[in-house]
Amino acid sequence: MQFMTMAQLAKFASTTIVGAPVVDLTNVNGSFDYKQPVPDQEPKYTGIEHTDSFLRMLGDVGLTLKRSRGPVEWLVIDGATRPTPD
Repeated sequence: MQFMTMAQLAKFASTTIVGAPVVDLTNVNGSFDYKQPVPDQEPKYTGIEHTDSFLRMLGDVGLTLKRSRGPVEWLVIDGATRPTPD
């Protein structure tokens, strides 16, 4: 990953690794290059190994990922109608 901000890294972790909201609370500005070992693309590897390597990379660069509670944005759809043809 090249030229990523901490906010972008948090979004990547949220959507790709953790599957839950990740919020950047570092107050670190600027873009950085992040490198992490990528597991072999063989079927024996599961998401767990990918997650573990990502968390090791975070620790290697001095970051931590902590579970906590906080406000989360939700999108609620109250209703929907089928569109009419033109």
